[in-house]
Amino acid sequence: MKRSSGQTAAPLPSGKRHCSTSPVKAGSDVLPNRVHRRIILSDCGIPIYRAGSRQVLLAALADCIEGHESLRQKAGLLYRDISLNNLMINKDNRGFLINLDLAINEQRVSASGAKAKTGTWAFMAIGALQGEQHSFIHDLESFFWKGRVISRFDKWNFVDTDERAEELAGLKLSVMSKEEMFMKMTTKYFTQYYQPLAPLVNSLRKVVFPEDKPWKREDERLYSRMGEMLRKEREDMK
Repeated sequence: MKRSSGQTAAPLPSGKRHCSTSPVKAGSDVLPNRVHRRIILSDCGIPIYRAGSRQVLLAALADCIEGHESLRQKAGLLYRDISLNNLMINKDNRGFLINLDLAINEQRVSASGAKAKTGTWAFMAIGALQGEQHSFIHDLESFFWKGRVISRFDKWNFVDTDERAEELAGLKLSVMSKEEMFMKMTTKYFTQYYQPLAPLVNSLRKVVFPEDKPWKREDERLYSRMGEMLRKEREDMK
C-alpha cells in the first residue's frame, strides 16, 4: 500500500503509548499506518584525563575555559560543575564541556543570593566549599583544581558532608598560600609523566590566587589570562 506524504511525515510519538499513528474505525479493513523510528548515538569524545599527550591536554583545557566563557556571554549560563568526566576532547583534539544539569541562569544566581554547594567537591573552589554565592570566578578556580587529572592526590574525592567541606577548604587554602608547600605537594603527587608541567601549574596558582589568597572580586580577564598561559605552554613544548 502506497503511503501519502502526510502519513510518512507523521509526528514523533508522545510519551503515551498508542497502537497507531492514525485512528482506524472499528471493523475497518484499512491497516493502521505504524511508523518505526530509531535514534542511533555514538561517542562524541573522551574525558580530558585520557588526553593522548601533554600538548593535547593543555589545548583542550584552554578550549574548555573558552567554552565556559562563551556559555556565560552567549547564553547567560553559569556552568557550576567542573569535574572529572565533564571536560571532554573530540576526535580533532578540541576540548568541550558536557552535562549542563547544574548550570543556572547567572541572573537568577545574582537575584536569589542562593549559596548552595554545587559541583564535585574535590574540584570546588575554596569559597564555594565555604558556602559563598557561586560565581564564575569559582568555576575558573575549579579549572585549576581540575589539574588533579595529572596527579595521584585522591583523598579529596571522599568529602561528603558540610563539615568535611570546611576541612577541605582549609586544606586547599593552606596548600595554596605557600609556594614552597605547593611545590612540595606537586613534586610528591604529580605523576612522572606530568612533572614537566609543575612550573606551569605554579604560575596558574599565582594567577588564580593573587597574593596567595582566593580572589575577592570578579575579574573577566582571568579567562584570557588562564587560556593564554595554557596555550603558550603548549607552543613552548613543540
